[in-house]
Amino acid sequence: MHQLATTCARTLLLLTVAGGCLAQQYSFRNYGTAEGLENLAILSLAQDGEGFLWAGSEGGLYRYDGTSFV
Repeated sequence: MHQLATTCARTLLLLTVAGGCLAQQYSFRNYGTAEGLENLAILSLAQDGEGFLWAGSEGGLYRYDGTSFV
């Protein structure tokens, strides 16, 4: 019985450690008028093959080049 408890504890520890290694880390950033985004009601967001971020809003379409929205 003691051996079964030890095996279960080791398995649980292994799964806990392995699960932590697979976790992803995300970073978030707020964009606003300082970056040229005049309408903050964004309806859609996409990134193209060249890396530009496109934001569709009620006021139009914006392209973010890594520095500012145009």
